[in-house]
Amino acid sequence: MKLKISILIIMILSSTFLYSCDVGKDDNWDIDLTSYVETLEVEFAYGCTTDRFTDYISKWSSDNNVEFEIDNYSNIIFNLPGNEGYEEVDETVICISYNPYDFDNDIDIIAMSQYMVLNSVDHGDLKVILLNNEHDKNMGALNLSTKYFKKNTNVIIMDSSYKTHASINTGNQTTMELTIPTAKCDDLYNTAYKISISDISTNSFDEHVNSHPNPIKILGELMAYFKMKSLAYKLSDISFETDGGIYPISGEATILINDYNKIKFMGYMDSKINSFNKSYLEDYERAKYSYKEVELPLNAYDDESTENIVSLLYTITNGTSKDITDSVYAISAIT
Repeated sequence: MKLKISILIIMILSSTFLYSCDVGKDDNWDIDLTSYVETLEVEFAYGCTTDRFTDYISKWSSDNNVEFEIDNYSNIIFNLPGNEGYEEVDETVICISYNPYDFDNDIDIIAMSQYMVLNSVDHGDLKVILLNNEHDKNMGALNLSTKYFKKNTNVIIMDSSYKTHASINTGNQTTMELTIPTAKCDDLYNTAYKISISDISTNSFDEHVNSHPNPIKILGELMAYFKMKSLAYKLSDISFETDGGIYPISGEATILINDYNKIKFMGYMDSKINSFNKSYLEDYERAKYSYKEVELPLNAYDDESTENIVSLLYTITNGTSKDITDSVYAISAIT
């Protein structure tokens, strides 16, 4: 399906918002979201979950006679038929993400979506879609069906920002493919350990993102440290999970060592994990850095390939995209 897509990042400042549908003949107008915001604050004063939020929206929609549906990924789709005289206008879809576990930061944008659903006039077919972004995984957006978009649909992505400089032009994403040969493990390496870094939250994605724990850098520096300490090892596999390709949020590596290095390896790991916890756990309570012995894999990267991978991870630039104030807004990520 071919879509005509317009991406718009809209900032909510002082509860005033302009959008693509006319709301009346007066060019000077203000939107008062106070009642919507206060209702949401009271309703979710003690926290929010995906189920609680969808239940609330279902009741709210029914009470206001609004046509809606909820898909299998907890996306909420409001369907607003076009007004008379606007039958030839291309459909517009406004997408708004919500994270029930970071609800306080999303209240303004959700209140705006409710306002639009109840007050939009003089428009063609219109959908307002609340995308489930639970735990910043973007599962709603990644699994949204194309059936909600007609040919030539105009798509508006709506979001909020506490910054006065939001831009869609500060990011750059490049994908590269690397093929590395593998070789069967020799008998020298007879013990395997899986090293894991997980649950790196990026809820506050701002100029401080450069100081967030970065699994790519941490694992790269760890394996370079092993080299410096003359700990012989081979790399069997390595993988990373990212938040939308923008920032790495977890990483795993399996390395092979010899039994006689186990005590030395465990001492190094315990020291690194202790340093990680001291540096990050106060601000990132869910972050985990761990290792465990696992079954010996059949294959591993050969010495040259392991060296190349470790060099790449160690030397990769951390901050790659900055705004006009030189604040970092994107981090190199590997998948």
